[in-house]
Amino acid sequence: MKTMIGSALDHLEELIDELIKDHPEEAVVRLHMKGAGIRYTSDPVSRMSLVLEALEAAREARPTPSPKRTNGTTNGTARGKDL
Repeated sequence: MKTMIGSALDHLEELIDELIKDHPEEAVVRLHMKGAGIRYTSDPVSRMSLVLEALEAAREARPTPSPKRTNGTTNGTARGKDL
């Protein structure tokens, strides 16, 4: 089962794929805007602005990965000493 964020991101990806077409299908655009939780507008500039805002919000909501542990090593050295 997908999370709400994952599902919205899926819709955003599909929406972007549709919007970059020369002639996007309005029914598909409307479907994915609704699925992504974005209010529908037929104005192309407003629509793209809303999509970019939704992408930024999704990026900010994404959990930050924890840094990888290197057991005290950095770039092949152990605390500054060559291995």
